[in-house]
Amino acid sequence: MTQTPLAGATLTDAAVLGLLADRPAARARLADLVDAGVPSVVLGVDRGDEGRIDPAVAAQALAALEPRLGVVVAADPTRDHPYNLARRLLSLDHLTAGRAGLALLARRPTGARASTTSWSAGIDDADTPEFARLVATLWSTFPRDALVGDQASGLFAHSERIVRTDHHGRWSVDGPLNSPSSVQGLPPILWFGDADDPESAERARDAGADLVALETDLAGLPGSLAAGHTGVVVRLPTGTLPEAVERIAALGLAGPSGTGSTLRDLLGLPGRPVDTSGLEPAFAAPTEGHW
Repeated sequence: MTQTPLAGATLTDAAVLGLLADRPAARARLADLVDAGVPSVVLGVDRGDEGRIDPAVAAQALAALEPRLGVVVAADPTRDHPYNLARRLLSLDHLTAGRAGLALLARRPTGARASTTSWSAGIDDADTPEFARLVATLWSTFPRDALVGDQASGLFAHSERIVRTDHHGRWSVDGPLNSPSSVQGLPPILWFGDADDPESAERARDAGADLVALETDLAGLPGSLAAGHTGVVVRLPTGTLPEAVERIAALGLAGPSGTGSTLRDLLGLPGRPVDTSGLEPAFAAPTEGHW
C-alpha cells in the first residue's frame, strides 16, 4: 500500500473551538480539508498547562462531522497516564470506527514537568518509548475476537483470552483494559520528530511508532513533500482554515475516496495485529458448562 505523502494537519485549540462554534460550516470546511488531500487532523499538540479543550473529546466531535477524517490525539507522558490514555483513545477509536491514532511529541512535551504524583515524578523525554510500548500492550489485552455477545448462550466473551499487563518501570500497570481491541488491530502511533535524525529515528523504532511525522508550516509544505518524506504534518494557522485549504488543494494531492476507511488505511500503513504473546491470562479459564 502506498503511503500518503501528507499524514495530517495540526489544529490548534482555538481553531477547533472556532470550527465547533458553527457545525454546519465546520462540516463543509472539514470536507474541503479532506478533499484537498489531508487524511487526518492532529489535536493537542499546542496543549499547554492551561489547555482549553480535551483533544480526545474534540477529536470525537470533529470525526462525527466528517466521516472520512482520521483523528490523532497528542499525548504528554509527563501528564497523561498510559492506562487512562490507552482506555480513552481506544474508546475514541470505537466511536470513530477505527479512525483514531496517537501522536507522541519527541523532545517537546506539552505540559509542565510533574513532580507531585507517584507515577509522574522524574519522567522525562527518554521515557517516551516505554510509554508508547505500554499503551500498545494495553490495547492488546482484550482481543476483539474474544468478544462474543451471544444472548442465547449468555456468553459475553471468552474471558480466558483476555490477558493482563504486568509492567513495572517508570509506570506500574497491572491488568487488562475493559474494552476490546480496535478494528485496526492497533491504532497507529505517530512519532513527531525527524526521520533524518538518527537519534530520533532510533527512539521512534524503540517506541514501536508506525510513522515518523515531520511537522512543517504551510510555506515549507511543498518542499517537505518534494523531499520525499512520507509522514509530513502541516501546521494550520488559527483562523485561516479556508485559505490554508486552498493552498493545500493547489498542490494536487489525492484525498480519501469514501467513508469506511480506518486511520491505517488513510495513512497507507500496514496492519498491526494485537500481540498477546508473553502476557498472562487475566482470568481463569471457565469450568465446563459454566461461563
